[in-house]
Amino acid sequence: MKHLLTPISLLFAGAALFGGSMTFTADDTAYDYSDASAWTVAPGTNDRLVITGTGTTGSSLNMTDDATSAWNPNYHNITLNDATFNITGSNFDFGFGGSPMTVDNASILLQGASALNVTNTVTNFKDFGFIMAAGSSVATFKNMTFGGTYVSLQFHDSSKLVLDNSTYNKNAWGGIFVDGSSELEIKNGASFNINGNWGGNDTMYLKDNAALNINSGAVFNTGSDYLYISSNAAISVDGTNSRLTLNHGFTTDPDVEAVANYSMTVSNGGTIVFTGGAAANTFTGTSTLTVSGAGSSVSGAFALSENASAIFTDGATATLTSGLSLNDSTTMTIQKGAAESAPSVSLGGTFTGDDGAVLNLTEVAASRSSNTVISGGLKVQVTDSTFNIGSGNPGGWSGTQYFVISDGASVVLDNSVLSQGSYGAIQLTDGAVFKMQNGSTVAYGNYRSFDVSGASQVIMDGAGTVYDGNFWQTSNFVDDSKLVVSNGATFAVTGRHSGEGIIFSDSAAAEVTGGSTLSTNQNAYVFIFNGNSTLAVSGAGSKVTGPITLNDNAAATVSDGATMDLSNITINDSASVNVSGDLDYGSASIAPKGTSAVVNIKDSTFNRTYANAITVSGANAENGATVNFIDSTYAAGHNQGMIITSDANVVFDNSVYRTLNFPYVTVTDSSMTFQNGSDVKGSNKGFFYFRASGSKVVIKDSNTSFDVTHYNGLGSSFSDGSTFTVSDGATVSFADIFGGAAVVTSFDSSTFNVVGGSTFLQNRSGSSDGVSLDNASAMNVSGASTVRLSATTVSSDSSLKVSGVGNTVQTGALSFAGTLMFESDASGISTITASSVADFTGKLYIDMSTFGGPSLTTTLIESASAYDWSDYVASADTSFVEVVKAHEGDSWQTFIEGNNLIFNYVAVPEASTCATILGALALAFALMRRRARK
Repeated sequence: MKHLLTPISLLFAGAALFGGSMTFTADDTAYDYSDASAWTVAPGTNDRLVITGTGTTGSSLNMTDDATSAWNPNYHNITLNDATFNITGSNFDFGFGGSPMTVDNASILLQGASALNVTNTVTNFKDFGFIMAAGSSVATFKNMTFGGTYVSLQFHDSSKLVLDNSTYNKNAWGGIFVDGSSELEIKNGASFNINGNWGGNDTMYLKDNAALNINSGAVFNTGSDYLYISSNAAISVDGTNSRLTLNHGFTTDPDVEAVANYSMTVSNGGTIVFTGGAAANTFTGTSTLTVSGAGSSVSGAFALSENASAIFTDGATATLTSGLSLNDSTTMTIQKGAAESAPSVSLGGTFTGDDGAVLNLTEVAASRSSNTVISGGLKVQVTDSTFNIGSGNPGGWSGTQYFVISDGASVVLDNSVLSQGSYGAIQLTDGAVFKMQNGSTVAYGNYRSFDVSGASQVIMDGAGTVYDGNFWQTSNFVDDSKLVVSNGATFAVTGRHSGEGIIFSDSAAAEVTGGSTLSTNQNAYVFIFNGNSTLAVSGAGSKVTGPITLNDNAAATVSDGATMDLSNITINDSASVNVSGDLDYGSASIAPKGTSAVVNIKDSTFNRTYANAITVSGANAENGATVNFIDSTYAAGHNQGMIITSDANVVFDNSVYRTLNFPYVTVTDSSMTFQNGSDVKGSNKGFFYFRASGSKVVIKDSNTSFDVTHYNGLGSSFSDGSTFTVSDGATVSFADIFGGAAVVTSFDSSTFNVVGGSTFLQNRSGSSDGVSLDNASAMNVSGASTVRLSATTVSSDSSLKVSGVGNTVQTGALSFAGTLMFESDASGISTITASSVADFTGKLYIDMSTFGGPSLTTTLIESASAYDWSDYVASADTSFVEVVKAHEGDSWQTFIEGNNLIFNYVAVPEASTCATILGALALAFALMRRRARK
């Protein structure tokens, strides 16, 4: 029914209006809305309904379900001025907005302190409709759905739009603007989706202190264009299932500023999803990203530049599977915070940063879900966390097994756990650094590998820091790259799947310092050094154990109290091991193998700490191995000598062999040399004795001192073709024994040389003590040398040769069944002096072929006691005596004088020599006659 405009009705209307509110019912449809009292309801231009209130409390116009049919469809647009419009339970239509988006074209215009409350309804906008608000106005849509096709929003000047359990799923036709301290709040499961555009754009702008708040399970999805943000804008995503998805990314508003300072906050289980890559999601200026609370997460790729920062804390999750970009020395922090649960980080894609950019992971659980690259100077700092680089592909360096650090980037684990799945691999290139420190460890995975190049470094640092486990294929360090194990850390290989080992090539290096350990099981893995690569082990407690191979010009150095296991080392080509400084060597042996193995122990005190004798072996029949003690001291303990075997060559050069009681040296198929002032020392002169088989022992140089004592019947023995040579003025003294048993230095199929002015002393009294020559053995004395023996025994197939004059050969009891050879020089021969001759049945052989004098009478054997020399009295060769003459006409004879055997030799010059002499005499006589005539 349509009401007439009568004075009564106007009075009624005015009374109602003065009450400050009006409720529309079916009977009110004919009401004149142009009353100008407290507020006015009147059509404006373009069928606009204008509702004006009287202040911030406003007046209200309420529309319920009953008023739906009374709504005049001509009123397409509504303006609220300090007024409230409540729509409840209705299907409500708003009119055409139009372009441009101005005040006059707004489908709904809120001004002042107005409020639009739409509840439990479907609100339909005609095409190109939009809501515009200003002042402190608030538009609230609760439990409702936006109808219509194209709907845009503008909120200015501290106004607010609230979607409460409502759905905005529209195509924007002219953009969405929230600025001037305005707010867009999406809450209680509401959904805000920008689907597309008509011809303008689907861009959303947050400008000038604007806020976007997504709460209580609400969802906000941007469209195919950027979310533009300018200074002091803020985005908050709070509560479980609350989510902001940036389908194209976000950036600064290009019409406002190039760099903006804004914030994004994710809390209490909220989520932000960045898409479009790091370049499409860049935090600039002093902007911040804060993610906190269990279940809170950020995924996708984003970037920080200028002084922007990001922090994840209190159980938040960072799903960075598309990478991260940190520019201009920015910092991103993911940390536990005050809450009990630690944040989790999922890594993938490429992480880049300028020099000085830092990604801090503190008390987190970080894992790699796909190929991950840390690049461009970025420093990843992992503290008190678990860092999982995941599993890989055993088929080769391809697929998902890469964890790559490149281009000067670094990953540092501090008191953290590196978790590697099966076939996990780390690749470093171009100056990258991977470091574990301060007690960091590796959680066991099946197999792992390294691929390191371009002067990159793998560093293990600090006591309790341990990198160990099984390796699955060859690991490589090349191009000046380095493995550093320092300050008590450990790098250990406990097993392998395949491959050669860990290979260092092209000037790569390994350094073990500060009491650290580099080790492998002997049957597990091999450290291989090629080219000009180096291994340096230094500092007390530092050590290297397990199989090592050095090739080409590779070199290993051990210094300042460090140790290296030399029991399983292969040295080829021009490679070497060099030990310097004090060294406590606990391994059972030095056993270098290879084509030209050399170990130099220089300027070192080599302390033998193992319970038994050390073994030095070569194990290469062609070239053997050499261990040089140079300007060093080998200090062995009680019962700790040296066993030299398998073609090894041990040289003491200006060095000291110092021992406690009862040491010995066993040399088998090898050699040992003391030279250049070397010395053997020990308590009670060392109780030292040799056991040599198929070997050479050389003691040489006038400054070399070898003064030792045998022990209780344990003499030195040389067998199987061995040689014992004292030369170049050296002095060797087997001076006495400790204990009562006799000591014999025996030669069995071996040779004993005392030459070059050297001295050998074996001065123990007693008929059974001394030197024994058996089974084709030989003793050679020459060069004005001295030999003093307690006793001498020579078997029938052995020999003693004394060459030239000036030699001193003295012995106690002489038992001789072999060949005694006197070899003259130009001046003559030397004498053998014996305290007694117990038995002499051998052959006497005198070689005078180089004698230069006219005659010689000398004692061959001088005995302090009588002996029957009758078998050796002769003037021509017999079965007992044979003489090689200098000239055919020379004569000789042997005879007895007291207890001694004497040799007389008269030289007769050859015919040519006589002719020369007669010619000289004739010439001299002629000259004398000529002088007489004058």
